Amino acid sequence: MAAMHVLSMDGTEFSAAFHIAIPATNNTAGCPWRTVVLRNGGGKTILPDGDGTLGTISAAEKTQILAGEIMELVTSGGWGAGTFPTGAQLDAIAAAIVSNYLAAMQLKYSRYGMTR
Repeated sequence: MAAMHVLSMDGTEFSAAFHIAIPATNNTAGCPWRTVVLRNGGGKTILPDGDGTLGTISAAEKTQILAGEIMELVTSGGWGAGTFPTGAQLDAIAAAIVSNYLAAMQLKYSRYGMTR
């Protein structure tokens, strides 16, 4: 599965769909992270059906998103003036976005589902 699908670029800004693997573990309240994702905006894709290349999503990828195994995060970002980032630089951008998303999600929803 592609980690990043670039949707548009304008100068030094880009918009992309990032595919983030959601842990198969539970939060502090005992709720599976994948359930948390599905109940809080996950389970959707903006990419058209296809084979997973050139801005499309494969049937297998779509199944993972619908199950909460993968979160599709559409966001934008940029880089300094100059040339388009290399593949390694795009990989670093994607890794940072994925890491930041997971950390923020796990902090925000650490107690999601807790009842007393």
